Amino acid sequence: MGASASARLPRADRGFTLLETLVALAVLATALTALTAAAGSSARQIDALRTRTLAGWVAENRVSEILLAKDAPADGERRGEATLAGRRWRWHERVAPTADPALVRVEVEVRPADAPPTSSPAAALVAFRGRGG
Repeated sequence: MGASASARLPRADRGFTLLETLVALAVLATALTALTAAAGSSARQIDALRTRTLAGWVAENRVSEILLAKDAPADGERRGEATLAGRRWRWHERVAPTADPALVRVEVEVRPADAPPTSSPAAALVAFRGRGG
């Protein structure tokens, strides 16, 4: 009775076959996997952008301190740490003479404190300052 009754139903009223259901599930699983990967990639890009932005602010703060100081910094390299937005940052500052003896070149590189010292800086900034007070 069941087999003969379903045989008389029009095709549209019978529902999906097992194969059609499995294909639909496979398509859905593929789409969800791609969506999850895209969301993860987006989250990583947002974190990297946040890191570069905050590191840039740390570099700008360090350069501002140098430019506002009464005396120009001595030539050479200095390292230090700063805290911004609840994160610790390491800065590396290089002060070098320029072709103009009245100016010094100041380069500041910033990395997250937990990054290896040999890693690429998250931000780098170059400024020039007069040697006079």
